[in-house]
Amino acid sequence: MIRFFPLLIFQLFSSLAFGRANQPKYFYEPSISIIEGTLLERVFPGPPNYENVKKGDKAEGAWLLSLTRPITVFYDEKEGDPVSFNETETGVRIVQLATGETKNFKILKASLGRKISCTGTLFHRFTGHHHTRVLMYLDSCRPLEE
Repeated sequence: MIRFFPLLIFQLFSSLAFGRANQPKYFYEPSISIIEGTLLERVFPGPPNYENVKKGDKAEGAWLLSLTRPITVFYDEKEGDPVSFNETETGVRIVQLATGETKNFKILKASLGRKISCTGTLFHRFTGHHHTRVLMYLDSCRPLEE
């Protein structure tokens, strides 16, 4: 048994490393990313204090994507903007969707509570209107077959 222990340890670490190697890598803008998950809509407190809607803060609705599996979003300092707010984030489970495109609103409204695929560029939060660590400028989205 003892002589097989090193082989067992090697197999364990090999399988862990292999599993990580097969996971997609995500980077901040300008890289295009595709993420999948369940679409949620939530209300957060907005201005003036970003603390409590019942105490007078404006209610802000947000589209959130609860990811199928957690991701890591990498910030490449060599490629990045020196005044960027981006930083590497691990274990990202929820991404806020930022969309100004009216074409996406119909799809989002029809997909609430369902699994969808979103394509766009990722960025790090930098204002009080950003309610998750990582957000996506949404280019397009589509429902997934369930």
